[in-house]
Amino acid sequence: MRILERREIELNQITTFDPRVAGFIAELSDRDFVAVSSGFTEEAAFDLALLHPIFLSQRNNKIFVVAGAKTFQVVKSVLRPESKVGCFIVQGTSDEILRLAKTDLVGSPCLFSLSTKVAQQTKKLVDVLGGESASRIHSDLRSIRGMTRIHERRK
Repeated sequence: MRILERREIELNQITTFDPRVAGFIAELSDRDFVAVSSGFTEEAAFDLALLHPIFLSQRNNKIFVVAGAKTFQVVKSVLRPESKVGCFIVQGTSDEILRLAKTDLVGSPCLFSLSTKVAQQTKKLVDVLGGESASRIHSDLRSIRGMTRIHERRK
């Protein structure tokens, strides 16, 4: 996996999710999150895009989201289509692209959760990914027992 460049991209230039990850992301789509995401201010949406960038791929003269799916949902629902956000253009094999997307969706809740509710979300992710695939992202994600251990560790 290589980062080719960081670029300011107009939202209307981003087609949709990369076909290599679209099915995976669709399985994990959360209508409640999309509804809540529209409540962010424009300033907060730009800040989120700066803090948690969107990773894009380019194929057949189209630009697709690879990772940063939640950030993309927020900026897409809040900002005008001609708004520009900073993104990283990446290049990699299908396996590398899918791994990046999975790591984003599995790892981010673990990093940024403010409560143990992340355990429920992580369980859903493990159910979709399967224990083996999830454990390649974090060694404790192989089992439900492991998921609770993540959140019980000393601070």
